[in-house]
Amino acid sequence: NPFVDGFVSIPGTIYRGEYDEAVLCQMNILDQIMLFYNLDDGARFHEPELYYKPKILEEYAGKVIFDPNFVTNLNDTYTLESVTKYFEDNNIKVDMQFRPRNNCVPLRGCDKYIDDKSFGEFCDILHSCKDIYCYATGTAVLSAALGKSSKVFYHDKIKKQFLFSKINKYIYIKE
Repeated sequence: NPFVDGFVSIPGTIYRGEYDEAVLCQMNILDQIMLFYNLDDGARFHEPELYYKPKILEEYAGKVIFDPNFVTNLNDTYTLESVTKYFEDNNIKVDMQFRPRNNCVPLRGCDKYIDDKSFGEFCDILHSCKDIYCYATGTAVLSAALGKSSKVFYHDKIKKQFLFSKINKYIYIKE
């Protein structure tokens, strides 16, 4: 981050996530965190930032990719049928998906897996593909930080403050 030039030895203040739902129509969660730390640039609806310049990986150009992985247990309420139905109803052919990890709802019938080897490669893949579909996870935040729109599945138990990017497209999936 080019805006951090050092550290101090005094204890800092920790933002504990006191989100004001009523304020979310005027700003997003990133704005609320910035205001908590008295960092007000006057702008609202900030997108996440990442200081990495991704490379184009030709093998992913023009591809539709699905990331079935998640960390938050709220995402385990998705059913494979509901996600598959969305792709079928919208005539979307997923070319490949990230290899399933611990928590995931992977697609059946998509047997081409991506085995990324580093965070940088993961960023490059997101940047390179035609479309990325994912759950309301870090992949959605990371793609927005890269300036890339992702298609993000969400349901009623996902809090609205985590659907904050104006770049991403949010797709409601009934549980």
